[in-house]
Amino acid sequence: MSLRERLLGLARDRLNTLLERAVQAELEQQREDKLLAELQRRRSQTNAQEIERDRRLAMEAAARSRGQKRNVPPRPSAAEAARNAYRLRALYAELGVPMGSSLETCKQAYRALMRRHHPDRHLGDARASDRAAAIAAAWAELSSLLVG
Repeated sequence: MSLRERLLGLARDRLNTLLERAVQAELEQQREDKLLAELQRRRSQTNAQEIERDRRLAMEAAARSRGQKRNVPPRPSAAEAARNAYRLRALYAELGVPMGSSLETCKQAYRALMRRHHPDRHLGDARASDRAAAIAAAWAELSSLLVG
């Protein structure tokens, strides 16, 4: 190997090393920039929440000083409560689980019913499609009530 080839090889190696260092420094800078951006986003979100909380507290304090009650939604009437209880019973019955079952039990029942009544399993049967839609609607409403 000639001296020229050796020098070119050494120079190439040195350039590759410098390039790797530059790329590594750039990656570290990008990571740091992303971390700083995330930190800034979280700080601004926390500040917005604090401002909203302070505004709410100030409104409540002003209402108390005027002698007004807090803005509390009215309780449902007895008839409304009975309708809600009836609707809840109907949702549990649609999924075939006992009243007051856990969310996990309801989810398992929903999945089992959808496997049994899915329209793809009963091609051309309009009743299966209607039954699957009713099951899906019952699950959506019941899960929103149990989670919320």
